[in-house]
Amino acid sequence: MYREYSIRADKERFEKAKASIDALYADIVANVGEPNTSERNQSCGRTNQKNDAGRLSCGVMMYFAYTATDHIQASELATKIHQTLDVRIDLADITYTDMNSKLPYSKLIDKQYQIASTKYQDKKTKIKCFLSTTYAISDSAFHVITTSAPHSMSVQLGCSDKAKTEHYPLNS
Repeated sequence: MYREYSIRADKERFEKAKASIDALYADIVANVGEPNTSERNQSCGRTNQKNDAGRLSCGVMMYFAYTATDHIQASELATKIHQTLDVRIDLADITYTDMNSKLPYSKLIDKQYQIASTKYQDKKTKIKCFLSTTYAISDSAFHVITTSAPHSMSVQLGCSDKAKTEHYPLNS
């Protein structure tokens, strides 16, 4: 009986984290505009997938991308996106940020990508989360999701933590 309750409470943590991501995503869209493309992923995985062993963790992620004509526009978009998180003190305890050292982005001459990220903890669930923006050449391997333009600014917004059971499909 307790195990069933424990698993249900654990699943509710991830559902609350998903709701928190949805709220932050809605704020970003209101502040920055509709992205060119977006997708959601909810999955679980083990530290040793091959042998189906190791600690089980689950995550809820949101990926979206904007067209960025140059590093200036990408920097403006990324700054607005990260500032959206900064003002949501009701959702997030920001524990670490490296955004200031990575923004503004520079021209993509010597490198194919640049990343700015913020790590935080969801206040309601205590799950570790992150917000990461990547400015890169669209066909580079550094984007999870891209636009069809030569340059994209992709965003990864997600939360993950250890889980008691497989709440979502397992990564393969």
